[in-house]
Amino acid sequence: MDGWMDGWMDGWMDGWMDGWMDGWMDGWMDGWMNGWIDGWMVAFPITLFASSLFTVSACVTQHHRLVVVTTSR
Repeated sequence: MDGWMDGWMDGWMDGWMDGWMDGWMDGWMDGWMNGWIDGWMVAFPITLFASSLFTVSACVTQHHRLVVVTTSR
């Protein structure tokens, strides 16, 4: 009886843990990746648009001050 119970419990626990972990990891990874990609897809066009407005021509330090010269396109 002990051998049967041990085998059944081991099989059940292995199956349950594998299923739960696979489901949880898949769900978590899918959610995280989708959220990250969605956020990046929103931010990237904004970054491209902002960078298309101004081009940094020169960054020069004068007397401990940073002077950034920009030109419009």
